[in-house]
Formats: sequence, C-alpha cells, structure tokens
Amino acid sequence: MRRLLKAPLPMLLLLLITGLPTVSCVELGAAPDDSGSNVDRALPFALVSKEPTAVLQAESAPPLETTVQSFWIVKGESSEIEIKYAPPGESLEDFLDVEFGEEALLAHPDGTPIAEGESVLITLTVHPSKFQVSFEPSGLQIDPDHPVVIEFKYEHADHDFDRDGDMDEADEQIRVEELGIWKRAAPGQVWTETESDHDTLDQKIKTEVWSLENIAVSW
Repeated sequence: MRRLLKAPLPMLLLLLITGLPTVSCVELGAAPDDSGSNVDRALPFALVSKEPTAVLQAESAPPLETTVQSFWIVKGESSEIEIKYAPPGESLEDFLDVEFGEEALLAHPDGTPIAEGESVLITLTVHPSKFQVSFEPSGLQIDPDHPVVIEFKYEHADHDFDRDGDMDEADEQIRVEELGIWKRAAPGQVWTETESDHDTLDQKIKTEVWSLENIAVSW
C-alpha cells in the first residue's frame, strides 16, 4: 500500500533556512501546470505527496440510477445504502454499497455524541465521471469498533487506467497491483490511501472508514 511521503524534521528546517520551494498534493485529477507538474504553488513548505490518479467511468458505462441520495441512519439500527447502474431495459448492476452497523454512529462533526435511537440525515453524492463519493455532513464520526464499510464495483470503469489511449498489460498491472481506495477530509485537502480489500476477479474493492469524507478509487 502506498503511503504519503513525510519530510523529516531536518529537511523541513533546511527548506526554511535555504528558502527552497516545496509543493503540496493537489486535488485528485487536477491538470498539470506549465512545467508538467501537478503542484499547488500557493502553499509554501507543504509536504510532498504523490497525487493519486482517479479511476474514471467508461464511456460505455450504463447510467447510474441516481448520483445524489439522502437517507436517515438511526443509531441502534443497521443500514445498507446501494447505488446501482440502470442499463435501459436491463437489470440493475452493482456500483456502490455503503453499510452502517447498529453502533456505527459515534458523534456529529462538532464532537457532540449521537445518542441511542437518534437519527442522522446523510446525503451521498457520486461524482459524475469518477469512482468517487462524498458525504454530508462531512466529518461525521464513526465508532472505532464499528466502521462503515464502503465497496465499489468497477466493472464499468475505463480500463485504460494510465490514460495512454489503449488497454494493455500495463493497465492490467495497475488494476491488479495498484488500485486502492483513497480519502480526504474535504475538497482541496490532501488525499491519503486507506487499507482496502480488493477482489480482482469480481472487480470489487472495499474499505472500512471511521469518518465520512470524500472517498475515491484511484491508484
């Protein structure tokens, strides 16, 4: 699993002394600047990180039945939210599955505990072209012993993962060895990779989360 590169303290001190420029991670899928580098030069002395490459929906992918869905989650009750592809005249096909256990809800984003039997309205928004989902309210805290399980099925993804115009062995290597699930607290913040369970045969990938944030399949 890839992890963010963390600059050691001596290096940060050296950067401060010498005035050397640094770069920060930018929004997933952002366009490179004139130098060909995906960087945000407005934030000096930020830590360096590889920008993940988003997995995209294939042009031939069926439409999703919805891209925005709101639902009530009750502490003390388990819930499962599904969003599916809706091919015209055909059966629905899996895209996204989100599972809340009975005791998943812990606290509101401001830290206020969620009481047993309390209901929380959550809105899920799917990116129109990426395997990416965001939740509102962002930062809803999940019980460490009862994580939320999020699973994507990427059968209808664009399998030209490296975006070089063809699907070849390099793309298959990326699919099998490098696909993962990444998260960030909010747009504009750094993406970090989570631990994930990848079923390469059924083309499903899932993770457990302890805070509802932006979640994406990337590499």
